[in-house]
Amino acid sequence: MQKLSNLPKWVRQLGVVGLAFVLFWLIVDIAVDGSLTTKYHQQLLQEFRLIQPLPGSVVVKTIDAYSRLTPGKTGVGADYATNAAYPAIYQHYDQELSSKRWRFVEEHPTKSMYGDVGMERRYCKGPVSATLEYREQRGEQNGWTYAFNLSWGMVRCGPSQ
Repeated sequence: MQKLSNLPKWVRQLGVVGLAFVLFWLIVDIAVDGSLTTKYHQQLLQEFRLIQPLPGSVVVKTIDAYSRLTPGKTGVGADYATNAAYPAIYQHYDQELSSKRWRFVEEHPTKSMYGDVGMERRYCKGPVSATLEYREQRGEQNGWTYAFNLSWGMVRCGPSQ
């Protein structure tokens, strides 16, 4: 392996300039996207508080995925336990979200790593996404029946969605 001191001066200078550029880009990315991420995180928290969970459901776990060091994406949500069937759950959220100007986008079946099947529904409000995930078998692995999450930068939402 060749020592750095044995490299031509222009190669060493090019390396220093390249490293300085990468460090500058990282700092700008965290500062600019980080402030945008903070803005959307605050919006998600406010929206989440406005959306009422299904009556009779119990919060099993809350989620707050925010870090200024991972700019460009953030999310909040909760996992819930309930004895309600899937139609009652999604009808509640369809009504709750449409009254707050959210738009239904899609529904598709899912399968977890534990083998239980369920459904996932996605809604959009501008660039912000809401996801309702349902599991037919609660199972001891997760302890929840459905999860409701809001996110920005993780799932695509926008004018064409």
